[in-house]
Amino acid sequence: VDASGLSGRRQRRQVQPIIKRGTHARVSCMDRGISSFLKLPHEQTPQIVVLGAGKDTTFFRYASGKLGETRDVRWYETDYETLVVPKAMTISNQS
Repeated sequence: VDASGLSGRRQRRQVQPIIKRGTHARVSCMDRGISSFLKLPHEQTPQIVVLGAGKDTTFFRYASGKLGETRDVRWYETDYETLVVPKAMTISNQS
């Protein structure tokens, strides 16, 4: 056993799976798009509609100020009931 405790084996750099990198890229892109949209002047209350929201957490990042200054926004998320109900229950249990 050498000083690193690896018995002579080389350490491998852990690489994130492509799916995680792809998810990060998509989330970052959508966050920037929503943030830019909400910075525009609006004559009426802006609306965000997330189709197929699943376990998406964009609203929570927005509400906590991570997408910039919060303002009056109508936010809608839709998906199959099998995904929406557990998400709603999680939210209500944390309130």
